[in-house]
Amino acid sequence: MNYSRFITSVSAARKASPIRVLTELMQKSPPSLISLAGGAPNPAVFPFKKATIATGHGNAVEIGEDLMKRALQYSASAGIPELLSWLKNFQRNLHNPPTANYSPEQGQMEVCVTTGSQEGLCKVFEMLINPGDSILLDAPTYSGTLAALRPLGCSIINIPSDQHGIIPKALKEILSAWSPEDIKNHSRPLPKFLYTIPNGCNPTGNSLTTDRKKEIYQIARKYDFLIIEDDPYYFLQFEKVESRFSDRPQASHRQSYSTHSGFYNAHQHFHTDDNITASSAVGRKGFLGAHRQSCGVLQDPAGCNAHCC
Repeated sequence: MNYSRFITSVSAARKASPIRVLTELMQKSPPSLISLAGGAPNPAVFPFKKATIATGHGNAVEIGEDLMKRALQYSASAGIPELLSWLKNFQRNLHNPPTANYSPEQGQMEVCVTTGSQEGLCKVFEMLINPGDSILLDAPTYSGTLAALRPLGCSIINIPSDQHGIIPKALKEILSAWSPEDIKNHSRPLPKFLYTIPNGCNPTGNSLTTDRKKEIYQIARKYDFLIIEDDPYYFLQFEKVESRFSDRPQASHRQSYSTHSGFYNAHQHFHTDDNITASSAVGRKGFLGAHRQSCGVLQDPAGCNAHCC
């Protein structure tokens, strides 16, 4: 699927800074290489040499001198390669999104690190929304999301929900205002995406059932909009539903964006062929995992006018 029509012209025009590309190459170079191109500071002058961090469980985390040098040095915008590899395996082992097994040419899942889920949300919103675009939100929803959306000048369409999350029938009724011709020809702009908190929605506490996720997914395919899942509470569920569905569509054309906060929170998705996932951890670090075409816009600060809200 070509996602270029969803991406704003400003985001599509951004290109990675040559210095950031050089930094990424440096991370793959042998330690003996000394490059003056990226302006990397001499690690010998870093003020911190090593550290010991005591955890609440009584264990200690040791950060030695070599690791401290890497932590304080410039790194690629997407994140440290070892961390990115770990996050990809984390996504694959827990949810097995189809894009994890794609080739790079097909749009294999990519990952980039963010400063928490709110930054991930801001990046995705600013990548997708032009002033005047319509978007779908389950109501009521997280106040931080509304704060990130309002400055972008989009039209927010609220979707009713109950104790089981978004009501698919209500979503269908709202979207029935668009005719089949509108959908086919894009003669009348359709909502660009649906934003939802699928588990333990803030502030209602409701959670989407698997059946509703599947129904909403089919609606998204019909009306050609993206899905953004903000799922910080996946591991706080009393009962988790298997997220690696055996009967998921194998040739779908829908993309799901997901954002999270918590301790490397995973997320209960109805995974589609193309999926962007954003997850964050305590300390406000997070990650975005996505189809290569979309994640490429997000991976570099020059690729998205993002703010940490």
